Amino acid sequence: MPDLMLDLETLGRGPESAILSIGAVVFDPVRGLIGYEEENKFELNVDPASCQKFGMKIEGETVMWWLKQNDYARSALWAPEQVQIIKALHLFRAWYVTKQIKHVWAHGATFDPVIMAQAYLLCQGASPPWDYWDVRDTRTVYAAAQYAPIKRRHGAHVAINDAVSQAEHVCACYTKLGLFKPDGVPAHVVAGASALEDGDQS
Repeated sequence: MPDLMLDLETLGRGPESAILSIGAVVFDPVRGLIGYEEENKFELNVDPASCQKFGMKIEGETVMWWLKQNDYARSALWAPEQVQIIKALHLFRAWYVTKQIKHVWAHGATFDPVIMAQAYLLCQGASPPWDYWDVRDTRTVYAAAQYAPIKRRHGAHVAINDAVSQAEHVCACYTKLGLFKPDGVPAHVVAGASALEDGDQS
């Protein structure tokens, strides 16, 4: 079963923050595979006003932060077109369950997965489509691999771009830690090899 990298863009930093966009990509860090195909990616923008109707919060400080971001990041919040939070959560769950996900990764286990879980609770009175013990944190594996992702391959602060970049970085960390193992090849043979170039931190 594959893993999933989840990234949110929000209008706050707390667990009840309004969601602006959801990005996710299927990947397998052990085999060094990333689902670049459209069917293995999820990208959706959310109407923040619909979040407020369910008690999700907008923080002024975060709004000001967004105003300082580049045109690319801000324009990505409007294309694809925003949908209501209820519809966004329904579509995400429907897509997620088709992928048979094993672990859910995020760049901060207490941020993206927690906000999504709270959104499901506030808007649907339901749990997210994963269990709490399935969540993994990129920062932990970065630290274990002594890996510093200095730059990103894709435009930052766009949820799907960040999700893909973070999946690439986790794959690179697995390589560095000697955990990369493509099907049918013993781990000791491929130690230090990866679908990503060794030491690539873009």
